[in-house]
Amino acid sequence: MKVKLTKKFIDSVDYTTKGTDIYMDDVLTGFALRVGKQSKRYTLHKRINGKLYRDEVEETHLITLTEAREKASIMMAN
Repeated sequence: MKVKLTKKFIDSVDYTTKGTDIYMDDVLTGFALRVGKQSKRYTLHKRINGKLYRDEVEETHLITLTEAREKASIMMAN
């Protein structure tokens, strides 16, 4: 699902009962929120030669959304 990630939205999303849910960001392409049974994490999705790679940026309670976007854009450049 593609949404504009905001602090309010992230706080309102409930943990899943089964599996994981992924919310892609409208602002930064490839940046996403992954919600599991016990955690919420910022992730980065990128394609290299047609293959999808997912890198964990950080857990939501350890870093702000703005810092996570900046970190993800630096990770994308590398």
